[in-house]
Amino acid sequence: MGGRSRAAVQLLNAKGFKTYNLKGGIKSWKDPSAQGPEDMGLFLIKGDETPSEIIILSYGLEEGLRRLYSELAKDSKDQTLLKLFNKLAGIEEKHKKKLFSLYLSAEKSQVDQETFENKIVLDFMEGGFTVKEFLEKYQPVMKTENDVINVAMMLEAQALDLYVRYAEKSREQAVKDVLLGLADEEKSHLNSLANLLDKKTGK
Repeated sequence: MGGRSRAAVQLLNAKGFKTYNLKGGIKSWKDPSAQGPEDMGLFLIKGDETPSEIIILSYGLEEGLRRLYSELAKDSKDQTLLKLFNKLAGIEEKHKKKLFSLYLSAEKSQVDQETFENKIVLDFMEGGFTVKEFLEKYQPVMKTENDVINVAMMLEAQALDLYVRYAEKSREQAVKDVLLGLADEEKSHLNSLANLLDKKTGK
């Protein structure tokens, strides 16, 4: 464990999260579970959703996170941070396209994206936050590229945890498979962000 991860744990614990410093970092994380507020975002799922309904929910969460990064980009006067926020928003846009393709496969029918998006709930983003409450709480501490990447990693970890807990709550194996697939995607995103942070810090 290094000084960066130790500092991140201290920062998150000070903000009310229950976190642990993982020896070996994210690359040593082999278990699909994570720690966090146990009931955060769980009210969004009842447990009897179909795979399509879960994909619609997930699409909305991805769109929420894209809107967060877009809002941060609009407020940013730092060109480096503006570029990073736009890059992160673009990544979420790619996630949305992947989920829409997954939805078409699950439905086995052709639906245009506009019709699909009319079903989306836009109040929440990945991790179970609303965009407004997240901006109020975390925008003041996102002052450098490293701050932004660390917060992005926290959000991806929260999203991973939420998808795993949704899978545990679901009663349908097909839905569990979709959710655990999404959790694997979030784990991959976490790894990419960790590599980006290493690149920025010269490690």
